[in-house]
Amino acid sequence: MKTCKIESRTCSFPVTVVLVVLCLLLVLVMSDQSFETVNTTSSWSSNGMLLYSPRSGKSIPGKKWTDKLLAPFRSFMGARAYDPWRYFMSVKRRQVNERRSLSSPSGFYSSSIPAEFDARLRWPNCPTIGEIFEQGSCASCWAVAPTDVMSDRICIHSGSRHIVRLSAGNLLSCCKLCGKGCKGGFPGGAWMHWSKHGIVTGGSYSSDYGCQKYQFFPCYQPRTKGSIKNKCPKTDNTLLECRETCRTSYNKSYKQDLYYGESVYRIPNDARAIQLEIMENGPVQANLRIYEDFLHYKFGVYRHVHGQGLEYHAVKIFGWGTEGGTPYWLAANPWSKRWGNGGFFKILRGSNHAEIEDHVMAGIPKLDLVDEEEHFNLI
Repeated sequence: MKTCKIESRTCSFPVTVVLVVLCLLLVLVMSDQSFETVNTTSSWSSNGMLLYSPRSGKSIPGKKWTDKLLAPFRSFMGARAYDPWRYFMSVKRRQVNERRSLSSPSGFYSSSIPAEFDARLRWPNCPTIGEIFEQGSCASCWAVAPTDVMSDRICIHSGSRHIVRLSAGNLLSCCKLCGKGCKGGFPGGAWMHWSKHGIVTGGSYSSDYGCQKYQFFPCYQPRTKGSIKNKCPKTDNTLLECRETCRTSYNKSYKQDLYYGESVYRIPNDARAIQLEIMENGPVQANLRIYEDFLHYKFGVYRHVHGQGLEYHAVKIFGWGTEGGTPYWLAANPWSKRWGNGGFFKILRGSNHAEIEDHVMAGIPKLDLVDEEEHFNLI
């Protein structure tokens, strides 16, 4: 059998094939770690990357990005659906088919887009739009962000007749299409669950509102300036047992309390399409790639500068504007009110920055059943 070494010139064809394969593998690896090129000098040191504030331009002396420092943040990130490697390794066939059934709306609306828009001001009688629901130590952003948007849209499409908060805890426990509970999930599955099975109402851990409250108390673990000092407990997935009953003091049955989606869909990767959807129907749910510098965002328009990509994370987009000539999306992050600007942040708009425009989802609530139920109760 003829053999050859890589450095041999007598077997150029096999060597070429090997080199091409190696190059392709290198491109795949590098593409997952690509960064935006920005001219900075103060954020790097000879012995590692410093913790860096992208807005103030100041590094945190003596701190480096390590697994120990990053670990507390990882529990807050759980949108697994669009990590290409995890997608192929984690999604079952049924989930793929369900996710593909998410479709874009049939048409968009011919209207001018204002330079600035804030859904909190457009629909002031819908208070959930401006709330930050804290997910705690459970990586449940895939459930919290969609239920935030669903709650907003129920209020908007009912003309403020139905001001409710759908239970992220109920979705977290009962969605069979959504992944691994507090270990991450699929936002697309959350939207499909709303449409097919419905979601009951429920407030935060300390709230007595609704049918089923959230199971995890607010906990912002990272030991940065301004963070609370209590340590987040270890998340226990045994708390995620699906129960089709409401708390004993609630005045509705589980089935009576269910809210459904009339339609669910994915918005095209186009800033104008996303803006028109928000103007017409309310906030939308988006996924973004989390980089290390995002963890310490405080104010201004976020633009990824330094650090490796970590996980994908689900957030709510509810507006846009321009700051210093830079277009931005206005969004809510369910980590904590202590993070960012009271839980809110601005991120570069129109260039799919951190992949935030790639997978934007929304839906229209089904309100006829709710109105019929209320009418029946009045008779």
